[in-house]
Amino acid sequence: MSPRHEDDEPRSKVEQHHITGPNVGVGSARDVHIHQTPQSTQPPRRSDEDWDVDAGFKLQPDEYRSFSLRLGVGEKLSGLVEADDDVSCWVLGPNSLQSLEDGDEFNPYWEEEDITKVKVSFIPKSGHKFFFVVYRDEEEEDEVSVSVKLRTER
Repeated sequence: MSPRHEDDEPRSKVEQHHITGPNVGVGSARDVHIHQTPQSTQPPRRSDEDWDVDAGFKLQPDEYRSFSLRLGVGEKLSGLVEADDDVSCWVLGPNSLQSLEDGDEFNPYWEEEDITKVKVSFIPKSGHKFFFVVYRDEEEEDEVSVSVKLRTER
């Protein structure tokens, strides 16, 4: 019995028409490149430019702007508010927003008073509809320019 050489191994021939699929690079049958997409259990990271809310506006004294958000359990609201004079920011539930509109006392889930710049970071204890509110105090005289950037993250 003679020793086997590599050349004695049976070969299968790859034809161009055998090469298909979303992970296959373009080329001829002799220079096949298979590209695997990385498998990850984490959602793709969002860039600093991906905002659910990206708004610029002006507020008169005793005026507010609200943004409706739905946060689920395990989600986090994050972002940045910048203004050229003091504003107040709150995360409110529907009942507290109604109280604000009625001029009554309310209980915010998150708040920052009299700020010109603040990072937003809020993790709710339960998931439901929230309102992010930016308010200009009635005691102030001039309108203020405001920038709000918000996103929900897991």
